[in-house]
Amino acid sequence: MWTLVLVSCFYITEAENLARWGAVDSAGAIDDSAMPTDDSGDTQPDDSGDTQPDDTADTQPDDTDCKLVYYEDGDGDGFGGDDAAQTFCEDPGKGWLTTAGDCNDADAAVHPGADELCGGEDEDCDGQEDVDAVDQVYWFRDEDGDGFGSEDWCYPDEGQNLNNDDCEASCADPDPEDLLEHAYVDNNDDCCDYTSSVGEGCLDQRDGSFEGAVTLTWVSTTEGTDTCTGSMSATVDHDGAKGFSGNGECTFTGALAKTVGSPVAFSFGGEVSVEKLLGSMTVLDTEMALEAEWQDGGYDYCTYDGSTTGSEYHGTVEFSGEWKSSDLDVEGTFTLSP
Repeated sequence: MWTLVLVSCFYITEAENLARWGAVDSAGAIDDSAMPTDDSGDTQPDDSGDTQPDDTADTQPDDTDCKLVYYEDGDGDGFGGDDAAQTFCEDPGKGWLTTAGDCNDADAAVHPGADELCGGEDEDCDGQEDVDAVDQVYWFRDEDGDGFGSEDWCYPDEGQNLNNDDCEASCADPDPEDLLEHAYVDNNDDCCDYTSSVGEGCLDQRDGSFEGAVTLTWVSTTEGTDTCTGSMSATVDHDGAKGFSGNGECTFTGALAKTVGSPVAFSFGGEVSVEKLLGSMTVLDTEMALEAEWQDGGYDYCTYDGSTTGSEYHGTVEFSGEWKSSDLDVEGTFTLSP
């Protein structure tokens, strides 16, 4: 048995195709701007049937544009490790910095600008160990062996260094060969290095009973300016009481002599160090700051028998504030001699 199959083809002319897409204007002229285009700009339909534009444009950042260099800060000291650099497209956040230079990113005490310390490590990352370490020691000659070094001789011995200009701080002890000739200690508190009877930082000379003179210039907005001069005595003790105390009196010569009477008694006291007295003086119920420094007679006055001359405390008294509903400024000076 035979089966008859009929096949028909539907043919569209170019004019009909243009009309189909609205490419013929009202006058019958051809306008192909309305025709769909493929990626090549061809006004004929794409063979694939795709009427959408090709999306080959890449909207993602190219890896070659991600050139932000960050350094991991493993110890949190504000500097990244030199060998911990990575490249990012954006800020990676906490723990990453644009600043490197940390030569030991496992120790927060090691980074550029850190204090260099003795001990053989490069804390400040300058490529040098122990150079300009903050805990270096200056060594001074201890001629009398009392544990206190000379004010005038420092290591290395290049002669007498009255201003210590030639002293060299070091992380190392003095050379053993130099120690065969002289003993060295890490202080220069001996004001007379010829005898151990004047030692212990010269505190034996700086302790005891002292007498002296005082002058206070008193400027009050209500009482005017007056000067109080007088005497004072003090006891200084670096070992037991570890302080100083004293009293005295002074006489006003102007307006205050009539207002408050004269002479005026006062007291003072405070703490001591090798070089200073630091405390307060109370005059007319007004507390004023007091400070004094030990003034040594110096090398020229230190003889082989250990005697010294010209040594005393030189001090100042200062106050600025209220007194009897009046603005008051006080400046004073005093000396205390053994």
